[in-house]
Amino acid sequence: MPPRDKGRQVEEDWIAPTPHVHLALPRPPPPDLLRRRILSEYRELELEPPEGCRARIVGNDFRHWYATIFGPLNSPYKGGFFHLAVRFPLGYPTRKPSVTFLSENGRKSLEFPLQAWTPTRRIHHILAGIREMLSTPSSDKWKENDFKQFMWKDQ
Repeated sequence: MPPRDKGRQVEEDWIAPTPHVHLALPRPPPPDLLRRRILSEYRELELEPPEGCRARIVGNDFRHWYATIFGPLNSPYKGGFFHLAVRFPLGYPTRKPSVTFLSENGRKSLEFPLQAWTPTRRIHHILAGIREMLSTPSSDKWKENDFKQFMWKDQ
């Protein structure tokens, strides 16, 4: 590095005071609120699950669920079902959860894109929406994926 000018060094080291600025950044909810929100959604799913959808908490980790969506009767997925991993980030519901399709052999997965996430949405909306998407033909690029590779069948 070239030698530095002493006067310039003082100039660079001095930091001008800045006015106190409050940025309106979303803060993650406290852990107890996060836990209450997620468990509230879980109870809601247990009491009134969307048609063809189920979910369960994995072990003791309330932020990790497995969900099952049964293939709609009016679709190529009739008679099959899909397993999904649902993971809630620490910033949930401000930050969206991740929802991933899991293949039967466990070697493949496909993350479902949640483009229109808002903190007022709930997991039952997502599961019902995925099931509806599986039953409705569309030209959507994302749906061109072969979902049959993620469909499980009863043995």
